[in-house]
Amino acid sequence: MAAARFDPALAQLAPKADDMRTEPVNTWTDADKWAWSKIESGQTADFDQRENCGNGWASDPERESDPAWDDPCRKVSARFLEDILTKAPWREAVPFKGIVITHAKIDGDINLENARLIRGFWINVSLIDGAVNLRRVRTDGLIGLRERW
Repeated sequence: MAAARFDPALAQLAPKADDMRTEPVNTWTDADKWAWSKIESGQTADFDQRENCGNGWASDPERESDPAWDDPCRKVSARFLEDILTKAPWREAVPFKGIVITHAKIDGDINLENARLIRGFWINVSLIDGAVNLRRVRTDGLIGLRERW
């Protein structure tokens, strides 16, 4: 049997990393799209680090009435989280380390009942303005909801 040979013409057909980005849904908010750009590239979506989003305001969930929480720049939709955790092609595009979101206000109910998650997720030092349903969630990863550092 002949040995396989490297064909440079075939190697040039491989997509570049930039070409492999998974496009956001047009119904996602600007905050959702910003978070997705960070998550997909393996970074923490830290809304205190987002340009023009509180200018490094150290958000504190105990100050729930602070108007900075209502700034649209940090409002992540619950639907966005459900999409990236449960729907193709986004769930497969999430890096193996999972999803980390910090200093965000999650808008709406997060319903993951009966979901099979292939990546873990952490929501840190954030407000969730709605219910969280994790009944019968199956995952090999970790789920973290932490209100303080």
